[in-house]
Amino acid sequence: MVFTRDEDLYWRCRRFSDRGKPFNTQASSNVRAGLNLNGNDLAAAVGRVQLRRLPDIIRRRREVVARLKEAIGSCTAVRAGREVADTEGVYWFVRFAVNTDLLRIGKEQFARAVAAEGIPVSPSYRHIPSEAEWFRERRVFPPSDYPWGLPAYRGDRDATFPCPTAVEAAESHFTLSIHENFGAGEIADIAAALKKVEDAYLQ
Repeated sequence: MVFTRDEDLYWRCRRFSDRGKPFNTQASSNVRAGLNLNGNDLAAAVGRVQLRRLPDIIRRRREVVARLKEAIGSCTAVRAGREVADTEGVYWFVRFAVNTDLLRIGKEQFARAVAAEGIPVSPSYRHIPSEAEWFRERRVFPPSDYPWGLPAYRGDRDATFPCPTAVEAAESHFTLSIHENFGAGEIADIAAALKKVEDAYLQ
């Protein structure tokens, strides 16, 4: 807990406690590295109970996604995002890949059209650390120049670090918010919306 009458210190602590989010700034991305300590006592009390339910929540989300993958089997331009072999997702959200070579519109327009059908999708989830302002301006833990300024640092002093594969993955996918209580109706609605939009824009 931090108590302060120093407004600048307050905002610095607030940013650090929530992954460097740009609270009270004009920045368009996170402004520094930080932790994810933005909870409170009530959230902790609820979280302790939810942890006991977590295995069942994960199992049910996996079932929802398995049924959803089956339901969109007839789609040609959209499919569930790639998953690494021998792994299982817990599905905070579901990623969908869009093959825009088969469509007359781009991925963002496709996702917005699906959202217009009432499906909770987001066109992009592009949060690549090396693109963040705090990384590009070498303000990971201000006011220090860590890690570039460490005497033992032997890496590149340039704070640019392109990640073309990560960018390609982010720009070819959109995300769908799901819930473990989704049933046949929700799955059918999602599949129908994806198919409807795909059919409308196939080349």
